[in-house]
Amino acid sequence: MKRSSSGGDGTPPIVSGRPAWLVLAALAMAVLMGCVTTLPRPDAESTPAPTLPFPTQSPTPTLTPTPLPTLQATATPKPTPTATPTPTEPPTPASPTETPTLLPPSTTTQGDLFLAVYAPEDESIVPGNSVVVYGQTEPGARVVVSEEEAVVDSRGGFRAEVSLEQGENLVEVTASSEDGARSYISRRVTSLASPFLLLITEPENQSVVSSSRLPLSGRTGPNAIISINGRSAPIDRFGYFSTTMLLVEGPNFIDVVATNDDGQTLSEVVAVIYRPPSE
Repeated sequence: MKRSSSGGDGTPPIVSGRPAWLVLAALAMAVLMGCVTTLPRPDAESTPAPTLPFPTQSPTPTLTPTPLPTLQATATPKPTPTATPTPTEPPTPASPTETPTLLPPSTTTQGDLFLAVYAPEDESIVPGNSVVVYGQTEPGARVVVSEEEAVVDSRGGFRAEVSLEQGENLVEVTASSEDGARSYISRRVTSLASPFLLLITEPENQSVVSSSRLPLSGRTGPNAIISINGRSAPIDRFGYFSTTMLLVEGPNFIDVVATNDDGQTLSEVVAVIYRPPSE
């Protein structure tokens, strides 16, 4: 730097070609600027705007459904209503009555007159074509069994024999007294007897034989009586019979008669020719 010199005409000295006051002013300004701290003035363009971090979306968690236990419906028990007791009236004492007469178990009486049937029992089965009916009633009563008059003794006991058809039969017993009282009992009885018949199975009619001894057989009712040429022959419980006949030379006539329990009769005549063998 060059030293300044002032002019003799009173003008301010010039330092290095510049006025001195300008230099002083610059120095003073520099001093002042050194003492005052100048704060930077914010500038909208120069001041960077604070950068906010962009929120990062967190990954959405995947929810796995947990299976719930299946609940079984349980029926709610309903309360059972308690029965309310119904008040009952005390029984009325029965008026005294006469002690009834006990009848046998097989007796079923319909009517006012005492009547008991002891046999046959209801729904019974018999092998023959008849059955005996007996029982008890009051003395002096009249008893009819299937339209047949029964015999009644002095104590009221009665009995009667009734003919049966093959199969089911209805046996009806009716008792009556002189004062008009009546009683009735029925029984169903099944007969296994075959219809009354007479059948000659041996020999054949008009047959020719060479032997004097001739077997004869046949069948009739189980309770029938067999007569052959006036002589009885044995018969079993099924109605079969058999015997042996002695023949004379030439024609022979065999008369067979069967009689059943009802007195009915059946007859058959068989002709047999006996020819002895020639010598």
